[in-house]
Amino acid sequence: MNDAAPGREPAMSVPLKLRIRAAERQLAERRADVRSHSAALGRSARASLGSPAALLAGVGAGFALGLFTRRRRASSPRPPIELPTARPSIFASLLDAVTLVSTVMALFPVLGLGRGRDAGAATGGDEY
Repeated sequence: MNDAAPGREPAMSVPLKLRIRAAERQLAERRADVRSHSAALGRSARASLGSPAALLAGVGAGFALGLFTRRRRASSPRPPIELPTARPSIFASLLDAVTLVSTVMALFPVLGLGRGRDAGAATGGDEY
């Protein structure tokens, strides 16, 4: 009885060393194919996922998932915790005032209200 496939010699006629070498060569070829395919897949994924359209689609999908997977409120919600309200400190008020003044002063040249050459340069004037 012959167990070999048609057109092939029986496995016993090929030495074991040659069969092992053939299997190792086949395994090395398959590993090389897997490496090349994975590299190509990685390049393709980076190119397609890095596009602006894909990023916007991801953001949209994230928002949609956020809307659909919101936590449900309990049937008897807990009463809100009331925190004591404190007046802002003098330091915080002064810091807010300084920030406001610096913002307004930064707008002067843009609006053409500043003095000297800076006002013309900021608004695109013809002063040289």
